Amino acid sequence: VKVHSFICDAPARAYIKCIKSHGGYSFCDKCVETGEYVQNRIIYKSVSASRRTDLDFQLFIDEDHHTGISPLSKLPIDLVTNFPIDYMHAVCLGVMRKLLNIWMCGNLKIRLPGRLINLISERLIYYRKFIPVEFNRKSHRLTEFARWKATEFKMFLIYLGPLALKDILPIALYENFLSFHCSIFILSSEKYINKLSTQLANELLIMFIKHCENIYGSQFLIYNVHILCHLSNEVEKFGPLDNYSAFPFENYLSSLKNLVRSPHKPLEQIFRRLKEIDVSNQDNILHHEIDNILLLFLEHNSEPFPDNNLYKYKMFKKIKYKNLIVCVWQYRSADCYCYLKGKKMIQVHNILLRRHDNILFLYGKQFSSYYPYYIYPYNSKLTDIFRVKDLSNEFVIVQFEDVIAKCIVLPDENNFWVSFPLIH
Repeated sequence: VKVHSFICDAPARAYIKCIKSHGGYSFCDKCVETGEYVQNRIIYKSVSASRRTDLDFQLFIDEDHHTGISPLSKLPIDLVTNFPIDYMHAVCLGVMRKLLNIWMCGNLKIRLPGRLINLISERLIYYRKFIPVEFNRKSHRLTEFARWKATEFKMFLIYLGPLALKDILPIALYENFLSFHCSIFILSSEKYINKLSTQLANELLIMFIKHCENIYGSQFLIYNVHILCHLSNEVEKFGPLDNYSAFPFENYLSSLKNLVRSPHKPLEQIFRRLKEIDVSNQDNILHHEIDNILLLFLEHNSEPFPDNNLYKYKMFKKIKYKNLIVCVWQYRSADCYCYLKGKKMIQVHNILLRRHDNILFLYGKQFSSYYPYYIYPYNSKLTDIFRVKDLSNEFVIVQFEDVIAKCIVLPDENNFWVSFPLIH
């Protein structure tokens, strides 16, 4: 058995590794930075302290870091490297929630007035109908952020925040948020990691941390903010952030508990219930399957279709390819946008399967005008984030293999739309 990684929040990591807790002066398990006590909290100012190594940990080089001997130390496990920073707890539930909290409840010089908070909330509620099926929760009011789940903070940081906060947050705060958004956007996608590099993401995170100190004060630099400076190193080893996050396990413990009907042999009960659910789902799905990884749903004979030839194609309203779900505009408009090779975006109006060779096509309309949505800290076109306009009245047909990504498309002012490629 080879251990890939241990996915833990900060308290669990301290407990398992037998190190100081996240309120301690020598807690950071990635570098030797020593904290300072400022305004009833421990802060970490430096982003360039020497990194800890697995050998240093085993030899107890920094005695202040340890509280005991971890049971895992007897195993061939690297107790620094194999404990990556959990993106869900540190970034989403940590830094993103802290930013919202300080905008809502912070110092009077920073805090947003109620009128602007309500305006952001109105935007978030309006965006609900544009959220694709891949998100298991819709956006809620900003005033309810204390009850948001991690996936809502993630959605706000990566997709909704740049629009919801624009022209509302003061420019210095908004650009600081964009640095955070852009760095996490890069580190969440293998494509953009390869295209733009983890070094750029790291530079943006360092800039974010330093600007946070200038804007919010040194008391903002708590552990979750500090460890952002180590995030790029984790991605270099483990890949995009979602490869090793706790998101797959969010809320699933309660689902497992609900499968247990008695205290006798709970593990066996859970296995049987999961197997029953799997079989039940397979029995109830009606679909056309291609190559075991592509499923077509809801066959129909409605317009529009090309060539005025109804019998050349089988037509469907929904397609599932791996983790990607695309629907026609008439069936579910939030799930009908795709980004194509050639840097074009299509609004899907029909899904076509050519009968004689089983080649799959999308039939729809394309936008004609593409602009960057922001140019700071870099041009958003570099990450395929566009402000689009002028949806053509003419239909085009493209092969499904030309799809690069599904998009979340949100309304903007002056009949513009803003398109983000889905990266999670």
